[in-house]
Amino acid sequence: MHFREALQRALQPVLAIVELGQTRWPSKLKHLFFPHAWVVNDTREALDNCGVIFELRGPKEHISLKELALDVPADSVHSLVPDHFMQVPLPETVTELAPGNYGLAILVRSSSGALLSENLYELTVVDMGAFAETSNTI
Repeated sequence: MHFREALQRALQPVLAIVELGQTRWPSKLKHLFFPHAWVVNDTREALDNCGVIFELRGPKEHISLKELALDVPADSVHSLVPDHFMQVPLPETVTELAPGNYGLAILVRSSSGALLSENLYELTVVDMGAFAETSNTI
């Protein structure tokens, strides 16, 4: 992603943000874990019953992960983390991800379904068997 695109994404008035603990993930993954996740509403209007959609966009397919419906007050930051972390499971039909570059897309939609924002994080999925031979860390 180029600097201009990243800046445009970051300055959206409505934006879902996650804190990634890491950007490399094992191919035999069952859940994505985020220590922190928020929806920022930098507008003067509340977002009632908006949808926050998590998707994993990979080299071979897009995988729908999780969808939340929530109310976000005007001019606020709403935490998506009820406890100490947010867990987003992969569908049971996904037993292994193909190694390669992925994008974690987080979309915010209005109650009518209109796209309010999209944020994208770049991730790398690695075959842990091959990766373990070349590195000691994830």
